[in-house]
Amino acid sequence: MCQSDVVITTYGVVANESTAEPSKWGPTKLVKWYRVILDEAHNVRNTNTKSFKSCFGLDSKFRWCVTGTLNFKIRNIPIFNNEPTGTPIQNKIDDLQSLMKIIRYAPYCDNNYWKESGGSKEGQKRIQVSFEYHFS
Repeated sequence: MCQSDVVITTYGVVANESTAEPSKWGPTKLVKWYRVILDEAHNVRNTNTKSFKSCFGLDSKFRWCVTGTLNFKIRNIPIFNNEPTGTPIQNKIDDLQSLMKIIRYAPYCDNNYWKESGGSKEGQKRIQVSFEYHFS
């Protein structure tokens, strides 16, 4: 696996290979990856799941989360206004924060900063402006 240019696996395999005991870790957990790309990344939107914790714990230099269009509203405030072309962020703004944690996107990966930023209309506007600048 270490010699491969590309390795394709599932969230289930990554979760199963990331046990609490390092002596039982599987190859996906042991390799230092150059780049990890999570397709359908909305599948790890819940930070309490084994899938999220396992993907978060992968050792990599670069991390990408690929999901559908960021097109949703929070408290009836449009965050992104583009037409949906894929799977949207599912339920709440915290779904998006889990992806920021996976890719280590500061300062939004920090729980305290996220709660302060997303808890008001002004904070949500800052998030919108920052994401439109960096991700459009």
